[in-house]
Amino acid sequence: MAENVKIYEIARAMGIGSTELVQICQRAGYKQIKHHSNAVGPEEAEEIRKAAIRLYKPKDQPVLKPRAQAKPKAKPKPTARRKVPSTTDVKPVPPPAPRGSAAAQALAAEDEVPVQAPRKRRAREETEEKQKKEKITKRTVVFKEITKPRPEKVRETKIEMMLPVSVRELSERLGIPVSQIIKELMFDHGVRASINETLDDDMVQLIGLAHEVEITLMEPKSAEDVLLESLPEDSPEDLMPRPPVVALLGHVDHGKTTILDRIRNTRVAEGEAGGITQDIAAWQVRTDDHALTFIDTPGHEAFTAMRARGAKVTDMVVLVVAADDGVMPQTVEAIDHARAAGVQIVVAVNKVDKPDANPMRVRQQLAAYELTAEEWGGETGFVDVSGLTGQGIDTLLERITLEAELLEVKANPSRPASGAVLEARMQPGRGVVTDVIVQNGTLRRGDMLSCGNAFGSVRSIYDDRGEEIEEAGPGQPVAVSGLDNVPEAGDTFLVVEEQETARKVAQEHQERLRRTRLRRSRPRVTLENLYDSIQSGQTRQLNIILKADVQGSLDPLLRSLSEQGNQEVSVKVIHSAVGHVSTSDVLLSEASDAFIVAFRVHADEKVREMAAANGVEILHYDVIYEVTDQIHGALEGLLEPELKEERLGMAEVRQTFQISRFGRIAGCYVREGTMQRNARVRVIRDNELLHDGSMSSLRQEKNDVRQVETGRECGINVSGFNNIQVGDTIECYRMVAVKRTLTSARTPQASGSEA
Repeated sequence: MAENVKIYEIARAMGIGSTELVQICQRAGYKQIKHHSNAVGPEEAEEIRKAAIRLYKPKDQPVLKPRAQAKPKAKPKPTARRKVPSTTDVKPVPPPAPRGSAAAQALAAEDEVPVQAPRKRRAREETEEKQKKEKITKRTVVFKEITKPRPEKVRETKIEMMLPVSVRELSERLGIPVSQIIKELMFDHGVRASINETLDDDMVQLIGLAHEVEITLMEPKSAEDVLLESLPEDSPEDLMPRPPVVALLGHVDHGKTTILDRIRNTRVAEGEAGGITQDIAAWQVRTDDHALTFIDTPGHEAFTAMRARGAKVTDMVVLVVAADDGVMPQTVEAIDHARAAGVQIVVAVNKVDKPDANPMRVRQQLAAYELTAEEWGGETGFVDVSGLTGQGIDTLLERITLEAELLEVKANPSRPASGAVLEARMQPGRGVVTDVIVQNGTLRRGDMLSCGNAFGSVRSIYDDRGEEIEEAGPGQPVAVSGLDNVPEAGDTFLVVEEQETARKVAQEHQERLRRTRLRRSRPRVTLENLYDSIQSGQTRQLNIILKADVQGSLDPLLRSLSEQGNQEVSVKVIHSAVGHVSTSDVLLSEASDAFIVAFRVHADEKVREMAAANGVEILHYDVIYEVTDQIHGALEGLLEPELKEERLGMAEVRQTFQISRFGRIAGCYVREGTMQRNARVRVIRDNELLHDGSMSSLRQEKNDVRQVETGRECGINVSGFNNIQVGDTIECYRMVAVKRTLTSARTPQASGSEA
């Protein structure tokens, strides 16, 4: 068996120091070798020798002349044989001097000099020889760096930033020095800004585009948003069926409350002024095996007002149409509002017991609004009912239950409650009383509520019959007391754990309301800010509410608007009618993010004030082609601009320089056009594209310049490309946004409603 080898033995055999070999072993991965006396096996010894050959590199080692072979020492000359003294040569030896006498000391000194002097000289010579050898054999060890290639950092082309954005934050996210951004702001945009100064939205976007980065600016999250994001998601096994929420809409005096009165078997309508509902109310009724929640509203205006505030309460709409009156203007408005909300519609043809009732005429009229009965091959359910006699009420409930089963509305009753406000009011002795519908979770007495601009602990809960209860589940309408302020209809409520969280949400909501009131004169949707108002996506849509003076003007306007647009941008008339602009039109415009086109009609003072308060723009026209031309221009503004390449110049590389701080610099001669800093460049060699990127720097006689014209020399540094050579061609270009126009071949777009 082969014996182990000591480290110092390997070092001696290779002619290097033991300490150096130990360091080489550490670099090569032999961490267990820490001393020159450590022993290794023959195989490891061989690996260590190879590693030493690979990693050992002497630095500044003096070149030594090969040692001459030692000359054979000359044989000492034979010493003369000592002559044996004769008796005649022998001198008499004097007697020894007494010890301590001067003669004895002098004799001892004579005896020591010949012996000690050569010994000191030899010691000095040996010391000098040793120092000389150490000076010659002293080496500096330089280890070879085992460097791994660093992966190139991928530059982000799309980033998101939270408002407000300062110069420092923009510099950190773009990876650009602050001084460069300040220089661009000053020279390119004429804006003087310090490092901590905030920039407006447009300036941030311009700086991002200059560096080919798309910046998405986001509003900071409110306390309510953070609270909603912290809520856990419902697992499918926790979801249980809940009662659907049904709203009754239709023309005034067509019998909405009478039908609901018959359903819940009460006489509410008789106790109200004029038999017309004045307040929002909700009721829950039970069929054989299902529970249904009905909302009785004073009309579609309140229904839309709740939706405008973000409350998606209703799951289904029952459109009530009187069989003797037929389709009326408010019936059409109710259809448009229900479609804008995206809910299922069931038609209840009421008053079929009257002698002049004509249910078939109602079906024919509604077919013009794309509500075709199932018996005619459509998808809308029609039920003939009579609120006074109760005829068809059971069939209507069965139809609603069937539609609810198809909708599959579910909720999680085991989580904290959340829902929407139907109405709120002050009552003497009870404080703020809020009518709500629990949409998810279970509401219990003592829960801390956050509700719009109000908050507070639930003191009492009353059901739809006025009885006090301890808790309310999903889909149940209840009245609660305990809030510190009166919320608005459509506000959402949420049960939170801490009172401080609810107070913070309420304060932020009040601040948003205050800012909204300060910006009352600012319109929400106009033809000028339409591009910023429409959400980005594959299809852009222009919502319009059209009001005209006569039916003869309304029909050609609808046809002209339906022909506008193509597959990318389109026009949708969500509501059209004959008559002046009403408050209902303003509410629908606010909820649907649309603007109102008034053709030869006007809006009264009340409507104008309401439109100004809600930020709704009303456009007045007298000529049809003015409407179509302006809508056509607005649609072209929605089209994404087409990017086209514009060549700026071309330069020839005549010399290259390597600068450690910048990399390889190309000394160029501009043959045509101009070379512009921060522009796109292509590097071409032998008619082959090598690199397509950006120009990071442009210099002329050691000065940074913005552009260099034809016939001048310059230095160019191409970002991300370090292999440029003499003879290469650098093309400079930029992408220009070209405004697009609608093509002549348009796809007709269907409007939201037809006359």
